[in-house]
Amino acid sequence: MLLLILSSAFAVLTRKTVLPRRMFVFHMPTWQIIFVLIPDIRKLAGAEVSTMDFVLSQDSGNAALLIWMTANAIWAGAEHPEMDMEMEM
Repeated sequence: MLLLILSSAFAVLTRKTVLPRRMFVFHMPTWQIIFVLIPDIRKLAGAEVSTMDFVLSQDSGNAALLIWMTANAIWAGAEHPEMDMEMEM
């Protein structure tokens, strides 16, 4: 699974897909790192450990996938608006 995620991120960065390079901002590894680091940053700042810290660190994969799929759906809808017209007919 890790190999697939990293190869997908590499493909976006090297323009081997139809997605623009800026879509890497929404890619799964980016958000997983952010969600895993939030509890550590809060801990360094002196905050108490909360349930939200646990949720962010443990659910980072699911949330990152949701962000990635949503960004792709929005990009595809904006890139190909004629597909919506075909669906209505």
